[in-house]
Amino acid sequence: MHAVSWAIVLSVVNIPIYALVGAIFFSSLDEFRNALRFRPTPGFAYLFRGESWKDWRAELKLALFMIACAAMVYGEYLGIQALARR
Repeated sequence: MHAVSWAIVLSVVNIPIYALVGAIFFSSLDEFRNALRFRPTPGFAYLFRGESWKDWRAELKLALFMIACAAMVYGEYLGIQALARR
Protein backbone atom coordinates (compact mmCIF):
# COMPACT_ATOMS: atom_id res chain seq x y z
CA MET A 1 0.00 0.00 0.00
CA HIS A 2 1.21 3.52 -0.75
CA ALA A 3 2.28 5.81 2.13
CA VAL A 4 -0.59 8.25 1.58
CA SER A 5 -3.09 5.40 1.64
CA TRP A 6 -1.70 4.16 4.94
CA ALA A 7 -1.84 7.66 6.41
CA ILE A 8 -5.50 8.02 5.43
CA VAL A 9 -6.43 4.58 6.78
CA LEU A 10 -4.59 5.18 10.05
CA SER A 11 -6.13 8.65 10.43
CA VAL A 12 -9.65 7.24 10.13
CA VAL A 13 -9.02 4.18 12.30
CA ASN A 14 -7.56 6.35 15.07
CA ILE A 15 -10.64 8.57 15.53
CA PRO A 16 -11.59 6.93 18.87
CA ILE A 17 -8.00 7.37 20.07
CA TYR A 18 -8.10 11.04 19.06
CA ALA A 19 -11.08 11.40 21.39
CA LEU A 20 -9.05 9.92 24.26
CA VAL A 21 -6.06 12.15 23.52
CA GLY A 22 -8.44 15.12 23.30
CA ALA A 23 -9.78 14.27 26.76
CA ILE A 24 -6.23 14.59 28.08
CA PHE A 25 -5.72 18.05 26.57
CA PHE A 26 -9.23 19.49 26.97
CA SER A 27 -11.42 19.18 30.04
CA SER A 28 -14.66 19.38 28.04
CA LEU A 29 -16.00 19.54 24.53
CA ASP A 30 -16.75 23.23 25.10
CA GLU A 31 -13.08 23.90 25.85
CA PHE A 32 -12.15 22.20 22.56
CA ARG A 33 -14.73 24.29 20.70
CA ASN A 34 -13.34 27.45 22.29
CA ALA A 35 -9.84 26.49 21.15
CA LEU A 36 -11.18 26.13 17.62
CA ARG A 37 -12.91 29.51 17.98
CA PHE A 38 -9.67 31.24 19.01
CA ARG A 39 -7.65 29.74 16.15
CA PRO A 40 -8.87 31.69 13.08
CA THR A 41 -8.91 35.12 14.74
CA PRO A 42 -5.70 37.19 14.68
CA GLY A 43 -3.92 37.44 18.03
CA PHE A 44 -4.07 41.23 18.21
CA ALA A 45 -7.89 41.11 18.24
CA TYR A 46 -7.81 39.19 21.51
CA LEU A 47 -5.14 41.51 22.85
CA PHE A 48 -7.55 44.44 22.55
CA ARG A 49 -10.35 42.41 24.14
CA GLY A 50 -8.16 41.39 27.06
CA GLU A 51 -8.29 37.70 26.14
CA SER A 52 -4.71 37.26 24.96
CA TRP A 53 -3.84 34.74 27.70
CA LYS A 54 -6.93 32.65 26.87
CA ASP A 55 -6.04 32.85 23.17
CA TRP A 56 -2.43 31.79 23.74
CA ARG A 57 -3.41 28.91 26.02
CA ALA A 58 -6.15 27.65 23.69
CA GLU A 59 -3.90 27.78 20.63
CA LEU A 60 -1.10 26.00 22.46
CA LYS A 61 -3.41 23.20 23.57
CA LEU A 62 -4.83 22.84 20.07
CA ALA A 63 -1.34 22.77 18.51
CA LEU A 64 -0.09 20.16 21.00
CA PHE A 65 -3.20 18.05 20.38
CA MET A 66 -2.66 18.14 16.61
CA ILE A 67 1.05 17.33 16.99
CA ALA A 68 0.25 14.39 19.28
CA CYS A 69 -2.31 12.99 16.83
CA ALA A 70 0.02 13.42 13.84
CA ALA A 71 2.91 11.84 15.74
CA MET A 72 0.70 8.91 16.66
CA VAL A 73 -0.23 8.27 13.02
CA TYR A 74 3.39 8.66 11.91
CA GLY A 75 4.60 6.27 14.62
CA GLU A 76 2.04 3.68 13.64
CA TYR A 77 3.03 4.06 10.00
CA LEU A 78 6.68 3.50 10.87
CA GLY A 79 5.70 0.46 12.91
CA ILE A 80 3.74 -1.02 10.01
CA GLN A 81 6.65 -0.39 7.66
CA ALA A 82 9.06 -2.10 10.08
CA LEU A 83 6.76 -5.14 10.33
CA ALA A 84 6.36 -5.27 6.56
CA ARG A 85 10.14 -5.47 6.07
CA ARG A 86 10.43 -8.62 8.21
